[in-house]
Amino acid sequence: MIRKIVITGPESTGKSTLTNLLAAFYKAPKVDEYARAYLADLGKGYTFDNVIEMAKEQLRLEELAVKNTTDYLFLDTDLLVFKIWIKEKYNKEIDWIEDHLKNATDKVYLLCDIDIPWEFDEQREHPDKNDRIRLFNEYKKQLSNYQLTYHVVSGSVEERMKGCEVCINES
Repeated sequence: MIRKIVITGPESTGKSTLTNLLAAFYKAPKVDEYARAYLADLGKGYTFDNVIEMAKEQLRLEELAVKNTTDYLFLDTDLLVFKIWIKEKYNKEIDWIEDHLKNATDKVYLLCDIDIPWEFDEQREHPDKNDRIRLFNEYKKQLSNYQLTYHVVSGSVEERMKGCEVCINES
């Protein structure tokens, strides 16, 4: 049985770093955050249609990786990020994303806390601490609303890795 582990949370909370470390530690495949590459290639502001395209490709990459995996699969984001992004930026809900999240009970979510400093990146949009708190709380709310299994990981990289290992072994 494949164990899908999703590293999620607001921007600049160490998701990509954690995904890479966990995949290396467990010697398992990972699916990178597609939006990063897409936005870098786009080289300009994005639209609602761009976000939908990114969400579809993120899901396609996840489904492809599942076909080629037998044990652990680490996901540097999934459709939860797109749900929150679309709600935040466009105040919309997308039916197929909602349906997917309602059926995401085969995943364990590791929600990265905002206890590490925000770092500038051209693609990041929420440097304000109050925004970070609000978005972190929105992730918790959505994970709870969908009744998804999740654990908050916080602290230094080493503390997060230890916490993740415990959460993964318990799930």
